[in-house]
Amino acid sequence: MKTKTLNPKKIVLSEQFCVNPDYVQERTGNYDRRDNILQKWTYDSGKWLENSNGNIHSTCVFSTERQSFEFHGYEDIRESEDGFIRMYRMMSAPLLLYRLIATFFGAPECFDNYKNIWSYTIKHIPTGKLITFAEWKGAIGFWLKEVDHNKLPKDFKKDFVELLNYIFSEECAHPYDNLVAGSVA
Repeated sequence: MKTKTLNPKKIVLSEQFCVNPDYVQERTGNYDRRDNILQKWTYDSGKWLENSNGNIHSTCVFSTERQSFEFHGYEDIRESEDGFIRMYRMMSAPLLLYRLIATFFGAPECFDNYKNIWSYTIKHIPTGKLITFAEWKGAIGFWLKEVDHNKLPKDFKKDFVELLNYIFSEECAHPYDNLVAGSVA
């Protein structure tokens, strides 16, 4: 297994997901950061977004240089050689779902489908925009009605990047004693 350290906080493993919590690790769950997220986002029990587009998630990538998610044109990104990591390489589908539940305390929509088995919809409170996270053929992504990220409201994009940076961080909290969601007390 080859490892390359990009930043003390992020290690890219060529054969593993980038976000892989240790079985037991420091209790760095951050409830203030979670509560800030919950002022802007809420669980929505609505079903999978009708007529939504999943291709937009391909333009939201993690920048290893800036240690943050960013939106780019699809053709501008060539994976890790350019210092970007696509979302589906960052985290497994089960861990994403677990962290969404630990943050929003809602139930996923589950179905027996050829390409996906769960979805999880949240609403951006300031704009009322819905976004659906889901597993698609085993990989993670998100779906919006928009196709072009340039047409999304700036506040929505800013809050969405903040949400992703939290969900994929070592501060994504389990409700118990600052435990990081995905590790064991």
